[in-house]
Amino acid sequence: MSIAAAKVNPVRQRFPVPWGLFIALGVYSLMVAFYVYSTYWSSPGYQAARHWNDAQELLGVDEGRSCSRANLEAAFVHMLEVGRLVPEEKWIHERIEAVRWRFDERKFKLDEDLKMRAEAVSGLHERIRQSRQSFLVVGVRDRGWAPEQVLQGPSKAVVWALPGGVVICLLWAWWRFGPNRIKAQEHEAELVKQEAEVKELGAFRNRPPPTAKPKPRGGPRGPR
Repeated sequence: MSIAAAKVNPVRQRFPVPWGLFIALGVYSLMVAFYVYSTYWSSPGYQAARHWNDAQELLGVDEGRSCSRANLEAAFVHMLEVGRLVPEEKWIHERIEAVRWRFDERKFKLDEDLKMRAEAVSGLHERIRQSRQSFLVVGVRDRGWAPEQVLQGPSKAVVWALPGGVVICLLWAWWRFGPNRIKAQEHEAELVKQEAEVKELGAFRNRPPPTAKPKPRGGPRGPR
């Protein structure tokens, strides 16, 4: 059996952990989270939409006609916060006045602190109104601020980011299992095989020659 025909024992390798893919997806996820935070979660419009949603849940379907006094006051606080965050929206201040009127309708005394906050929010809106040449009045969706649409923004951003993650996975798969990678692995395996054959050939050449048995000295002895 020749040296070149000697078999090289294959080494069984485990499936490599795709650390590079995990790192790339982690960085991409952090970028998406930062975008959602800076665009939605920390924006005044998103915070106002959350307060608006909480206020509507506290008021109920009848807009505060039958809710408890505690819920009515909590809803009024949320409405004031909406007015502070988006003071340019006229319809918000109209709704604040409607909730304030609901206290008088139900014979509830409004806390003095809430009265002062309502006056401050109303004054802020009035200053903005006076500083504008034209003031948009109709259609919350025409003005681009709809609470239900703003609250859907983060989930939509995450859905739009999913194709980016798929593209990263496809690029990693092409880099890991593409034709160039397969050729490189085959070339590396061939080099390992050649190296093993060279080592085996060197060991064969360096092997010491077999030693010959010594011949007996003298001739055969005859009978005495």
